[in-house]
Amino acid sequence: CSDYMAAVGIKEFCDCKYDAKNPEFWKKIGLPNGADVEYVCIGVKASNYFMPKETLSDKGPGGGGWILFNEYMQVKTKSEAVWGDGSIFAVGDC
Repeated sequence: CSDYMAAVGIKEFCDCKYDAKNPEFWKKIGLPNGADVEYVCIGVKASNYFMPKETLSDKGPGGGGWILFNEYMQVKTKSEAVWGDGSIFAVGDC
């Protein structure tokens, strides 16, 4: 996964704690002016209320509603089409 992400220009930062209110955090990850948009999706429940229904599963833990994605972690629709322009990725820890 890391090899693919590096190959397509996606940067990973595993050695620092997320701290949106700290300007030093943003500088460390190469965004000195902060992010344009942030979605914080953490916890034991899927936090995907902001995603269109066509990108969410019908089945799964908790009754479904999990973000669908392909082998490149690009968000996809129920019909298997890449959602958006292919630059939207789903990441998480489960």
